[in-house]
This record gives sequence, structure tokens and C-alpha cells, in this order.
Amino acid sequence: MQFHIEAMNSDALAKLVSAAIRAIDPFAIIITNSYTRTLTVNSDLGETTIRAILTSAGFTPR
Repeated sequence: MQFHIEAMNSDALAKLVSAAIRAIDPFAIIITNSYTRTLTVNSDLGETTIRAILTSAGFTPR
């Protein structure tokens, strides 16, 4: 799954995004790019769940 997160504009914020997902799925494979503001997630969790986690953490994905 790939998402664009406009608010993820620094490495520190990218770490927060990753931490939010890892709190629910510690085995998720997460790739962040704060320059392009993209997030790629490989997880057994569905897209709806990942979107809910991100939104709950304050990072609304597109």
C-alpha cells in the first residue's frame, strides 16, 4: 500500500508515522520518504486499518 502524507515533511515526522503503525503491527515493513512525503506499507492489516491508524495519529493520508 502506498500513501501520500502531506504533513510528513521531516525525518522526525516520518519516524512518528512509522511508530504509529508499528504500535499495531510490529512486523510491518515500512518505507518512508519525507522528501516526496510518501509512505509504503507492507502489512497484514488492511488499507482501511492503516488509514485509521494514520488519521488517529494526526497524519491524514491521501
